Amino acid sequence: MFLFYAPDLQRTFWSVLVVSEILNFDSRGWLDRWTEPPKISSISFQSPSGAIQADLYEPPSGAAKAGILLNHGVIDTGKDDPRLKRFAEILCRAGFRVFVPEFKGMRSFRVSSGDVDEIQAAYENPADRPERPRSG
Repeated sequence: MFLFYAPDLQRTFWSVLVVSEILNFDSRGWLDRWTEPPKISSISFQSPSGAIQADLYEPPSGAAKAGILLNHGVIDTGKDDPRLKRFAEILCRAGFRVFVPEFKGMRSFRVSSGDVDEIQAAYENPADRPERPRSG
């Protein structure tokens, strides 16, 4: 006898939609058809090296499951890389608040120990909390 539990089915359903979008990254799938586009805000926050710009992707309903800090890594397009933006959108459509900061050192291929402090400041930013962060 099989007994299905509704929350497990719902999680499985959303997981399949997200994996399907990731596997078919360049084409829009069912997740895009069944969810609204994220609300994207540009914000800034302070780090030990100064102000950092970031994009905040939020579900339109405002009911995010949790926050995700998405780091662009060492790439010249930084937070504006089309692949990173698409991935952030997929995560947001799945119900997460996604915080994508711009790290100038990594964007210019100059990785240093100071990047750790910037990532820590991004992690501590209130963008992954339920209350709305300050716009900047």
